[in-house]
Amino acid sequence: MKITIFSFDLWGFNQKIAQELEKLGHDVNYVNSWTFKYEYPTVWLRILNFFTKLFLQRNLKKERINKSIKEALTNNKVNSDIIFMVNPGYFSNDFSEEARKFTKKLIAYNYDSLTRVPLPKNYKELFDEIYCFDDEDIINNNFKHATNFNYISNTPLNTNHKPKYLAFAIQSVDKERMLILSKIADVLDSQNQHKYLFLIKDKPAKNVNKNIVFFSENKSLNEVENLTKDSFILIDIVRENQRGLSFRFFEAMAYQKKIITTNKNILNYDFYNPQNILIINENDIKIPEEFLKTPYIPLSEDLFEKYTLQSWVKNIFKI
Repeated sequence: MKITIFSFDLWGFNQKIAQELEKLGHDVNYVNSWTFKYEYPTVWLRILNFFTKLFLQRNLKKERINKSIKEALTNNKVNSDIIFMVNPGYFSNDFSEEARKFTKKLIAYNYDSLTRVPLPKNYKELFDEIYCFDDEDIINNNFKHATNFNYISNTPLNTNHKPKYLAFAIQSVDKERMLILSKIADVLDSQNQHKYLFLIKDKPAKNVNKNIVFFSENKSLNEVENLTKDSFILIDIVRENQRGLSFRFFEAMAYQKKIITTNKNILNYDFYNPQNILIINENDIKIPEEFLKTPYIPLSEDLFEKYTLQSWVKNIFKI
Protein backbone atom coordinates (compact mmCIF):
# COMPACT_ATOMS: atom_id res chain seq x y z
CA MET A 1 0.00 0.00 0.00
CA LYS A 2 1.06 3.59 -0.61
CA ILE A 3 0.58 5.62 2.56
CA THR A 4 1.27 9.32 3.10
CA ILE A 5 1.54 10.72 6.63
CA PHE A 6 1.22 14.42 7.45
CA SER A 7 2.22 15.47 10.93
CA PHE A 8 3.60 18.35 12.95
CA ASP A 9 6.18 16.15 14.66
CA LEU A 10 8.35 18.16 17.04
CA TRP A 11 9.65 15.17 19.02
CA GLY A 12 9.67 12.46 16.33
CA PHE A 13 6.92 10.20 17.70
CA ASN A 14 5.00 10.05 14.44
CA GLN A 15 8.02 9.24 12.34
CA LYS A 16 8.03 5.97 14.29
CA ILE A 17 4.65 5.19 12.68
CA ALA A 18 6.17 5.66 9.22
CA GLN A 19 9.15 3.46 10.09
CA GLU A 20 6.90 0.69 11.39
CA LEU A 21 4.79 0.77 8.22
CA GLU A 22 7.95 0.56 6.12
CA LYS A 23 9.06 -2.49 8.13
CA LEU A 24 5.76 -4.09 7.18
CA GLY A 25 6.54 -3.52 3.49
CA HIS A 26 4.46 -0.44 2.68
CA ASP A 27 5.51 2.52 0.51
CA VAL A 28 5.45 5.45 2.94
CA ASN A 29 5.77 9.16 2.26
CA TYR A 30 6.33 10.89 5.61
CA VAL A 31 5.87 14.68 5.74
CA ASN A 32 6.78 16.49 8.95
CA SER A 33 5.48 20.05 8.69
CA TRP A 34 7.66 21.10 11.64
CA THR A 35 10.70 20.88 9.34
CA PHE A 36 9.26 23.43 6.90
CA LYS A 37 11.04 26.67 7.74
CA TYR A 38 11.00 30.05 6.05
CA GLU A 39 13.81 32.56 6.19
CA TYR A 40 13.03 36.14 5.16
CA PRO A 41 15.22 36.99 2.12
CA THR A 42 15.31 40.66 3.15
CA VAL A 43 14.60 42.69 6.24
CA TRP A 44 11.99 44.61 4.25
CA LEU A 45 9.93 41.48 3.74
CA ARG A 46 10.03 40.84 7.49
CA ILE A 47 8.74 44.38 8.07
CA LEU A 48 6.05 43.90 5.42
CA ASN A 49 4.88 40.72 7.13
CA PHE A 50 4.60 42.59 10.42
CA PHE A 51 2.21 45.10 8.89
CA THR A 52 0.17 42.54 6.93
CA LYS A 53 -0.39 40.59 10.15
CA LEU A 54 -1.30 43.75 12.03
CA PHE A 55 -3.65 45.34 9.52
CA LEU A 56 -4.73 42.59 7.10
CA GLN A 57 -4.66 39.54 9.42
CA ARG A 58 -2.40 37.83 6.88
CA ASN A 59 0.81 36.06 7.85
CA LEU A 60 2.98 35.94 4.73
CA LYS A 61 5.52 33.68 6.40
CA LYS A 62 2.87 31.16 7.39
CA GLU A 63 1.31 31.34 3.91
CA ARG A 64 4.64 30.43 2.30
CA ILE A 65 5.14 27.52 4.69
CA ASN A 66 1.60 26.28 3.97
CA LYS A 67 2.35 26.48 0.25
CA SER A 68 5.42 24.27 0.71
CA ILE A 69 3.37 21.71 2.67
CA LYS A 70 0.74 21.64 -0.10
CA GLU A 71 3.47 21.09 -2.67
CA ALA A 72 4.56 18.01 -0.72
CA LEU A 73 1.02 16.73 -1.31
CA THR A 74 0.58 17.72 -4.96
CA ASN A 75 4.11 16.72 -6.05
CA ASN A 76 3.40 13.11 -5.13
CA LYS A 77 3.23 11.45 -8.56
CA VAL A 78 0.89 8.64 -7.47
CA ASN A 79 -2.20 9.13 -5.31
CA SER A 80 -2.00 7.45 -1.91
CA ASP A 81 -4.17 4.53 -0.85
CA ILE A 82 -4.29 6.20 2.57
CA ILE A 83 -3.44 9.69 3.75
CA PHE A 84 -3.02 9.74 7.51
CA MET A 85 -3.16 13.14 9.20
CA VAL A 86 -1.97 13.52 12.78
CA ASN A 87 -3.67 16.45 14.54
CA PRO A 88 -5.20 18.01 11.40
CA GLY A 89 -5.79 21.20 13.39
CA TYR A 90 -2.10 22.03 13.04
CA PHE A 91 -2.60 22.50 9.29
CA SER A 92 -4.35 25.27 7.38
CA ASN A 93 -8.13 24.99 7.12
CA ASP A 94 -8.16 24.09 3.44
CA PHE A 95 -5.32 21.55 3.60
CA SER A 96 -7.53 18.61 4.60
CA GLU A 97 -9.90 19.44 1.71
CA GLU A 98 -6.93 19.36 -0.67
CA ALA A 99 -5.65 16.09 0.80
CA ARG A 100 -9.07 14.52 0.25
CA LYS A 101 -8.48 14.79 -3.53
CA PHE A 102 -5.29 12.73 -3.45
CA THR A 103 -6.36 9.56 -1.65
CA LYS A 104 -8.88 6.75 -1.54
CA LYS A 105 -9.03 7.02 2.25
CA LEU A 106 -8.36 9.98 4.54
CA ILE A 107 -7.79 9.16 8.21
CA ALA A 108 -7.40 11.64 11.09
CA TYR A 109 -5.78 10.99 14.46
CA ASN A 110 -6.02 13.54 17.28
CA TYR A 111 -3.70 13.07 20.23
CA ASP A 112 -4.65 16.38 21.74
CA SER A 113 -8.07 17.30 23.09
CA LEU A 114 -10.39 19.09 20.67
CA THR A 115 -10.41 22.12 22.97
CA ARG A 116 -6.68 22.48 22.33
CA VAL A 117 -6.41 21.28 18.71
CA PRO A 118 -9.84 21.29 17.01
CA LEU A 119 -10.62 19.45 13.81
CA PRO A 120 -11.76 21.32 10.66
CA LYS A 121 -15.42 22.34 10.91
CA ASN A 122 -16.46 20.01 8.07
CA TYR A 123 -14.51 17.02 9.45
CA LYS A 124 -17.47 14.65 9.09
CA GLU A 125 -17.46 15.09 5.32
CA LEU A 126 -13.67 15.12 4.98
CA PHE A 127 -12.46 12.09 6.89
CA ASP A 128 -13.34 8.45 6.36
CA GLU A 129 -12.20 7.58 9.88
CA ILE A 130 -11.31 9.67 12.92
CA TYR A 131 -9.28 8.24 15.77
CA CYS A 132 -8.77 10.07 19.04
CA PHE A 133 -6.94 9.46 22.31
CA ASP A 134 -9.22 11.58 24.49
CA ASP A 135 -12.07 9.54 26.00
CA GLU A 136 -14.41 12.50 26.46
CA ASP A 137 -13.98 13.64 22.83
CA ILE A 138 -14.62 10.06 21.70
CA ILE A 139 -17.89 9.82 23.64
CA ASN A 140 -19.12 13.27 22.58
CA ASN A 141 -18.28 12.86 18.88
CA ASN A 142 -18.49 9.13 18.23
CA PHE A 143 -14.80 8.90 17.25
CA LYS A 144 -12.80 5.68 17.27
CA HIS A 145 -10.54 5.14 20.25
CA ALA A 146 -6.77 4.91 19.86
CA THR A 147 -4.37 5.58 22.69
CA ASN A 148 -0.84 6.75 22.13
CA PHE A 149 1.56 3.84 21.79
CA ASN A 150 4.74 2.23 23.02
CA TYR A 151 7.12 3.20 20.21
CA ILE A 152 10.23 1.88 21.92
CA SER A 153 10.07 -1.91 21.93
CA ASN A 154 7.83 -4.90 21.24
CA THR A 155 9.22 -6.57 24.37
CA PRO A 156 9.80 -5.11 27.86
CA LEU A 157 13.26 -3.62 28.36
CA ASN A 158 14.63 -4.41 31.79
CA THR A 159 17.14 -1.81 32.95
CA ASN A 160 19.01 -3.64 35.69
CA HIS A 161 21.40 -0.86 36.68
CA LYS A 162 20.55 1.43 39.57
CA PRO A 163 18.81 4.54 38.16
CA LYS A 164 20.62 7.85 38.47
CA TYR A 165 17.38 9.74 39.16
CA LEU A 166 14.53 8.92 41.49
CA ALA A 167 12.12 10.86 39.24
CA PHE A 168 12.26 12.49 35.80
CA ALA A 169 9.95 14.97 34.06
CA ILE A 170 10.18 16.96 30.85
CA GLN A 171 7.55 19.51 29.84
CA SER A 172 6.93 22.20 27.26
CA VAL A 173 5.67 25.70 28.05
CA ASP A 174 2.57 25.57 30.26
CA LYS A 175 2.25 27.74 33.37
CA GLU A 176 -0.27 25.57 35.21
CA ARG A 177 1.66 22.35 34.65
CA MET A 178 4.88 24.11 35.65
CA LEU A 179 3.39 25.11 39.00
CA ILE A 180 2.18 21.56 39.66
CA LEU A 181 5.61 20.18 38.84
CA SER A 182 7.10 22.70 41.25
CA LYS A 183 4.76 21.45 43.98
CA ILE A 184 5.87 17.86 43.32
CA ALA A 185 9.49 18.98 43.65
CA ASP A 186 8.63 20.69 46.94
CA VAL A 187 7.06 17.51 48.30
CA LEU A 188 10.06 15.40 47.30
CA ASP A 189 12.40 17.94 48.90
CA SER A 190 10.36 17.82 52.12
CA GLN A 191 10.85 14.03 52.13
CA ASN A 192 14.60 14.47 51.68
CA GLN A 193 14.34 13.04 48.14
CA HIS A 194 16.53 15.32 46.06
CA LYS A 195 17.68 13.00 43.26
CA TYR A 196 15.19 14.08 40.62
CA LEU A 197 15.53 15.84 37.27
CA PHE A 198 12.68 18.11 36.22
CA LEU A 199 13.10 19.89 32.86
CA ILE A 200 10.90 22.60 31.35
CA LYS A 201 11.37 24.04 27.86
CA ASP A 202 10.81 27.69 28.70
CA LYS A 203 12.53 30.78 30.01
CA PRO A 204 13.43 30.60 33.74
CA ALA A 205 10.45 31.50 35.91
CA LYS A 206 10.16 32.93 39.38
CA ASN A 207 8.29 31.34 42.27
CA VAL A 208 9.08 27.77 41.25
CA ASN A 209 11.24 25.18 42.95
CA LYS A 210 14.90 26.15 42.55
CA ASN A 211 15.86 22.65 41.40
CA ILE A 212 13.74 22.78 38.23
CA VAL A 213 15.93 23.14 35.15
CA PHE A 214 14.80 25.38 32.29
CA PHE A 215 16.16 24.85 28.78
CA SER A 216 15.74 26.49 25.38
CA GLU A 217 17.12 24.15 22.69
CA ASN A 218 15.03 21.19 21.59
CA LYS A 219 16.01 17.83 23.02
CA SER A 220 15.95 14.83 20.73
CA LEU A 221 13.75 11.82 21.37
CA ASN A 222 16.94 9.83 21.92
CA GLU A 223 18.04 12.20 24.71
CA VAL A 224 14.67 11.89 26.41
CA GLU A 225 14.77 8.09 26.13
CA ASN A 226 18.20 7.98 27.79
CA LEU A 227 16.98 10.11 30.70
CA THR A 228 13.89 7.91 30.98
CA LYS A 229 16.05 4.78 31.17
CA ASP A 230 18.11 6.39 33.92
CA SER A 231 15.09 7.16 36.14
CA PHE A 232 12.95 5.11 38.52
CA ILE A 233 9.76 7.20 38.25
CA LEU A 234 8.34 9.35 35.43
CA ILE A 235 6.14 12.37 36.11
CA ASP A 236 3.01 12.94 34.01
CA ILE A 237 0.99 16.13 34.47
CA VAL A 238 -2.11 16.18 32.32
CA ARG A 239 -3.02 19.29 30.32
CA GLU A 240 -6.23 21.14 31.12
CA ASN A 241 -9.32 19.50 29.54
CA GLN A 242 -7.32 16.43 28.50
CA ARG A 243 -8.23 12.86 29.45
CA GLY A 244 -6.10 10.89 26.98
CA LEU A 245 -2.84 9.26 28.04
CA SER A 246 0.44 10.96 27.21
CA PHE A 247 3.45 9.11 25.80
CA ARG A 248 4.92 9.01 29.35
CA PHE A 249 2.71 6.01 30.16
CA PHE A 250 3.99 4.03 27.19
CA GLU A 251 7.62 4.99 27.73
CA ALA A 252 7.20 3.80 31.32
CA MET A 253 5.67 0.59 30.02
CA ALA A 254 8.59 -0.05 27.67
CA TYR A 255 11.31 0.62 30.25
CA GLN A 256 9.33 -0.75 33.23
CA LYS A 257 9.23 2.53 35.12
CA LYS A 258 6.74 3.81 37.67
CA ILE A 259 4.60 6.90 37.07
CA ILE A 260 3.26 9.73 39.21
CA THR A 261 0.32 11.32 37.37
CA THR A 262 -2.52 13.82 37.71
CA ASN A 263 -4.54 11.97 35.06
CA LYS A 264 -7.32 10.18 36.97
CA ASN A 265 -8.56 8.60 33.75
CA ILE A 266 -5.76 6.04 34.01
CA LEU A 267 -8.09 4.15 36.38
CA ASN A 268 -10.12 3.12 33.31
CA TYR A 269 -7.21 1.33 31.62
CA ASP A 270 -6.46 -2.35 31.98
CA PHE A 271 -2.74 -1.87 32.72
CA TYR A 272 -3.37 0.33 35.76
CA ASN A 273 -1.66 -1.02 38.87
CA PRO A 274 -1.43 1.16 42.02
CA GLN A 275 2.05 -0.19 42.74
CA ASN A 276 3.23 1.11 39.35
CA ILE A 277 1.08 4.23 38.97
CA LEU A 278 0.41 6.85 41.65
CA ILE A 279 -2.49 9.25 41.02
CA ILE A 280 -2.06 12.54 42.87
CA ASN A 281 -4.37 15.43 43.65
CA GLU A 282 -2.66 18.56 42.34
CA ASN A 283 -4.18 20.61 45.19
CA ASP A 284 -2.99 18.27 47.93
CA ILE A 285 0.00 16.29 46.69
CA LYS A 286 0.94 13.24 48.73
CA ILE A 287 3.68 10.82 47.66
CA PRO A 288 3.78 7.79 49.99
CA GLU A 289 7.26 6.60 50.90
CA GLU A 290 6.15 3.06 50.09
CA PHE A 291 5.54 4.03 46.45
CA LEU A 292 9.10 5.35 46.20
CA LYS A 293 10.58 2.10 47.50
CA THR A 294 8.49 -0.77 46.11
CA PRO A 295 9.57 -2.26 42.76
CA TYR A 296 7.78 -2.02 39.40
CA ILE A 297 5.47 -4.95 38.64
CA PRO A 298 5.90 -6.07 34.99
CA LEU A 299 2.84 -6.39 32.74
CA SER A 300 1.77 -9.70 31.25
CA GLU A 301 3.03 -10.37 27.72
CA ASP A 302 -0.45 -10.05 26.21
CA LEU A 303 -1.14 -6.73 27.93
CA PHE A 304 2.25 -5.33 26.97
CA GLU A 305 1.82 -6.38 23.32
CA LYS A 306 -1.59 -4.71 23.13
CA TYR A 307 -0.01 -1.24 23.44
CA THR A 308 3.01 -1.65 21.17
CA LEU A 309 3.40 0.43 18.02
CA GLN A 310 3.20 -2.73 15.94
CA SER A 311 -0.29 -3.52 17.30
CA TRP A 312 -1.32 0.14 16.98
CA VAL A 313 -0.34 0.32 13.31
CA LYS A 314 -2.11 -2.92 12.45
CA ASN A 315 -5.29 -1.66 14.15
CA ILE A 316 -5.33 1.79 12.49
CA PHE A 317 -4.33 0.71 8.98
CA LYS A 318 -6.13 -2.66 9.04
CA ILE A 319 -3.04 -4.61 8.00
